[in-house]
Parts: sequence; structure tokens; C-alpha cells
Amino acid sequence: MKQIKTSIWFMLGMVVLLFGFQKVRADDLVSWTKLNVGYRMTPKLKLATGVEFRLKNRLRDTDRFGLNVGGAYRVWSFLQMDAAYEYHAQAKGERGWKSRNRYYFGGELDFKSRYFRLRLRERWQQTFSGGSVESRFRTREKGSFTLDGKSRFSPYLSMELYQPVGDRPFFWTARMRYTPGIEIKLTSHSMLDLYYCHQYEPKGSRNVLGFELNLSF
Repeated sequence: MKQIKTSIWFMLGMVVLLFGFQKVRADDLVSWTKLNVGYRMTPKLKLATGVEFRLKNRLRDTDRFGLNVGGAYRVWSFLQMDAAYEYHAQAKGERGWKSRNRYYFGGELDFKSRYFRLRLRERWQQTFSGGSVESRFRTREKGSFTLDGKSRFSPYLSMELYQPVGDRPFFWTARMRYTPGIEIKLTSHSMLDLYYCHQYEPKGSRNVLGFELNLSF
């Protein structure tokens, strides 16, 4: 068992090195920091709100502030439906700030075993900005590990595909995200998510350092 644990950590470390450092010098380095607070209304219904702050240009400039409010309903043990509204205030330098509104809804399949968890999520979102509308389908696969079945540390790897609707051929890739990270259970009501994300877009790539604190009550 010790050898298995060592092998898993080694493979995850190689993934981080592969995606995390190969293009940091060439591409834009940014950071995303987020706080989420969830409220369990019933055993199946959960409401949530969150705030987000992003930096860009190698962490020198503010990118945007964000607020969101939404909810999730667990239909079955393996299926959850969710929806939310988001407001973004984007920093545009000397041009000031630009407002953006977004909503999304979708569902997630959740499969668990003692050591492994696989989540498959489909999400539809629309973003409204300056009279224009951007529509996207988002498909995410996320696999996480708990090395002894009880550990507070849960390494994961996720891949997310953005597909445009309406303005481009459907199977054209608007954005792709590759995200290795680790979830750390701090207390029974709090969890810290630390991750690196390599975000590919046709116009350029980004390397994201992410910090997300989740509180649940």
C-alpha cells in the first residue's frame, strides 16, 4: 500500500510539473481567489453565494471582481442539478470598469468508491456584456483520490471543454482547461482548494494559480 501511495503522489507531481511550468514564461500568469459559502436548507437542497477576485498580467493588475448566488438540488445520490447568477466587474485600465452578467444551469453525475471519485458535469451558460450575448456549453470531467479512504487531502485532476453555441461551429473549441490540484479538509465545515490551471484559447493561453475556500453550514 505504501508503494501505491508513493506512485500516485509521484504521478500527480509529474502532472503538475508538466502543465504548471512548461509555458509559464511564455504565457500570461494570473491568479483566481474565491470564497464560497453554502447553506444546507434540506438534506437535498443547498443554497450558496460567493465572491471572487482575479489578478492578471503576472499578478500585477486587477482583472475582475465577481459575485454569485445560486443553489443545487440532489435528485439522487449520483445526480445533482444546479443553477446560479453571476455579476462581474471587469477592470479596463483607463477606461474604468465594465459590467457583465451571467447565468448558468446544469447537472453533475457523481460516482464514488473508497479511494476514487469521478464527477461528470454538463453546464449551459450565457454571458451578457455591452449588448452582446455569449453562449457556451461547458463539459467537465474531474477525478479525485483519497489515498487511504479517510485522508483530509484529496488530489484531483480535471479537464473542462468550452463549446460555443450560435456564433461558431458547435465542435469548435472556444476554451480548454487542464487543472491539477488538491482539496484539503480543514474542519467539518471548511475545505481549501489549491490548484494550477492551464487555460488554452485560440487567442492565447493562461497559467492560473487558484485559491478557493469553501465554507458549509
